[in-house]
Amino acid sequence: LSGRHALIVDFGVAKALSEAADEHALTTIGITLGTPLYMAPEQASADPDIDHRADIYALGIVAYEMLSGLPPFTGMSPHQVIRAHVTKAPEPLGTHLPNLSADLESVVMRCLAKDPADRYQTAEQVYAALEPFAATSGATTGFQARRPSHTRSIAIAAGGVLVVVAAFAAWSATRGKDRALTIGKASQLTTDEGLEIQPSISPDGKFVAYAAGNSQRMRIFIRPVAGGRTVALSDDSSSVEIQPHWSPDGSHLLFLSRNAAYVSPALGGSEKLVTPGTTDNPVTSATWTHGESEIIVARHDSVFVQSLEGGSTRVVGTGTSLHSCSASIDRTWIACVTGNPNALVPGFSFGNLAPSDIVVFPFGGGAGTTITDGRQSYQSPVWAARGNTLYVVSNRDGPRDVYAIEVGRDGRTGAITRATTGLNAQSISLSGDEGALAYSLYTAKANIWSLPIPEGSVVSADAATAVTSGSQVIELLIISPDRAALIYDSDISGHVDIYRVPVRGGTPEVLVHDSLATFSGDLSPDGREIAYHAFGTDRRRRFYVRDLATNIATRVADTDMQETSPRWSPDGLALSGWDQRTSKGGPFVIRRS
Repeated sequence: LSGRHALIVDFGVAKALSEAADEHALTTIGITLGTPLYMAPEQASADPDIDHRADIYALGIVAYEMLSGLPPFTGMSPHQVIRAHVTKAPEPLGTHLPNLSADLESVVMRCLAKDPADRYQTAEQVYAALEPFAATSGATTGFQARRPSHTRSIAIAAGGVLVVVAAFAAWSATRGKDRALTIGKASQLTTDEGLEIQPSISPDGKFVAYAAGNSQRMRIFIRPVAGGRTVALSDDSSSVEIQPHWSPDGSHLLFLSRNAAYVSPALGGSEKLVTPGTTDNPVTSATWTHGESEIIVARHDSVFVQSLEGGSTRVVGTGTSLHSCSASIDRTWIACVTGNPNALVPGFSFGNLAPSDIVVFPFGGGAGTTITDGRQSYQSPVWAARGNTLYVVSNRDGPRDVYAIEVGRDGRTGAITRATTGLNAQSISLSGDEGALAYSLYTAKANIWSLPIPEGSVVSADAATAVTSGSQVIELLIISPDRAALIYDSDISGHVDIYRVPVRGGTPEVLVHDSLATFSGDLSPDGREIAYHAFGTDRRRRFYVRDLATNIATRVADTDMQETSPRWSPDGLALSGWDQRTSKGGPFVIRRS
């Protein structure tokens, strides 16, 4: 605000122009710059003859959003929004506002004409058209946008790679034991490229904090649910800040950075180190205990309750690769994830497919109880505001969804019930009154491509040929001993299996389909057997060898290791592997004898 004027300033375009110029990438034709939600069709199509009428279109978008509460075009990605500006007609404002003046609607919709020639041609014309509706003229009566009839609403944060989306939903919960999550209207909260992950909704449901960036630089950002300016929590742009959590009164945020835990005022201020950590002994989780003075801290194999003021620290329990802890509202239980902590850390293993479990510890301390089956991924435990319902994200039935687990005061659990279908959430967060749910969506896609090995020169990736296709994640790839086929694991069926495909492409063949998730297959030198690792019923990675003729699988050995990535010796008489235990990991060999 400046004097009697309100100005909108977007430094994004200036920054993009500057960076493009620095990289000598700015051309006179074909460059598209702008914010997708407010981009005129001629900008979206990179028309070289853009003029001031693009600003009149953007003004129409802003007016439409101010009146209806939503921009006219939203989508699963910025590219879909951009296409909508070019190809779709905006929904008439009257569908959102039945009492809106038809004349005012006409002014806004004319600003949104696809062809610049059909819009107002000058800002003065727009001003003249709006003048009759000035609040002081009495020319029109006030009105309110219609609000959804849901008694509770869900705010959503965005997250993902390739597809970055979020949703705005509504849900209801009965006051008895059985709770039903009903997903309603969906819309996007953030639109930036790259990772936007681990949303945490404030206790009053008005703000969402989330981590955004990449594996080299990630910062915590805060965004109003109702729309508005996104702000960074701190000025530090050189570290990787992840896993934000609001304090119970909404005044502070707890987060992880540099292998340690920090707390910072939510409205800005200096961060304070509350729990140090090192590369060898990092803090893997830090959250609040539903009190202002204590936090829950996890380090790989232990969970602690710690005073924020540097006082007492007590051990709650021990386990294996513990992270993502959450305390029940009544301070009866602490739930943590055991296994696959790397799935949360931006980098090579982010979002990987390895199974994990949920373990609950008595808040006062004691032995942990594993309450899931260990066959699939279980992540992001969050306690309901009432009762002892624990919500988790799992892929137990295919794509990731939210599941509910009832945990009795004696630690016994009921059946795991599916609360959503097709949500594909990666992590979730509940507001203080359980009236709002924030979640991030993560979509990854990885296929196999082939290139000839260059002879004395560099070969372009543009010349690559697709060997596999489809919406899947392929994590590990091995060439068969005869070099005619590729062996890989894939989740294309909704379950991780092992496949074989000819090097030059073709129809993939399933080699291993099991109730267990299977990884890292390797054919024996004679091609008769395949070795792989799977998560056994004891929740350890185990080596298996399957006879391809009989389809009979045999567990290779009974060890206390986390046996990972088997590879055959050239004579087929031994398997090498890697023990993935946190503190005792290393290479090993198992021989047939």
